Amino acid sequence: MRLLSSLSRAIFLAAVFILSIQSQLYGQATSAPNPQFPPASRLDVDLLYSYLGIHSAITTKYPYGVTEHFARIPYGAVLGVSYYLTQNWGIAAEYGNHPDGSNDGLQTLEAGINYRRPSIHWTPFAHALGGRTRMGGPNVPSQTAGTYSLYHDYTWGPAATLGGGLDYKPYPSRCFGVRIIQVDYEYLRAVYPYDAGQLSGGTANVNTYRISSGINFTFSHIPIPQPHI
Repeated sequence: MRLLSSLSRAIFLAAVFILSIQSQLYGQATSAPNPQFPPASRLDVDLLYSYLGIHSAITTKYPYGVTEHFARIPYGAVLGVSYYLTQNWGIAAEYGNHPDGSNDGLQTLEAGINYRRPSIHWTPFAHALGGRTRMGGPNVPSQTAGTYSLYHDYTWGPAATLGGGLDYKPYPSRCFGVRIIQVDYEYLRAVYPYDAGQLSGGTANVNTYRISSGINFTFSHIPIPQPHI
């Protein structure tokens, strides 16, 4: 939990920093956007709390194959950055950290594409991402304190994410918004080396769902074309 607490403090400080910058930028603005046709943001930064559900297991070789399931990870955080090339299409990068499962933990670092449909207050979006995961577990403690009967140290592997969500901006001319919900399917894969007795090790093909919510900040703008009258 110490790692997650440190990450939460870092995210809070980042939010304060972003808000201070945005306040200065909007204070320097010379004109306000048309409220009927608000501009779409060029750059989005998302700071989210995240819940991770895992429906997978790993089977070791010894003695006849021991199956151990990954556990859900109820506490995590996601940092996302999106840069939009048009009103609808953009590129995205995302870092997810879920370190404190009861017998596992993982981080992801991915990049990909975003698609959105901006409006005055509500913006639904979808994204497809790919990258790497750093995954550890499942680990099973033994009766001797500080030792494990089944242990899988952190290792790197491929990751893929497909999902979407909904943003809400209560004040269209301001920088601050809310990520109402983001729902993702993630596929993660890790190949753990076998130990000398083949008690631990194997290939983990992990299917997860991730539910996130948090705050959203927007920078710069792409004007939405106004209809001809």
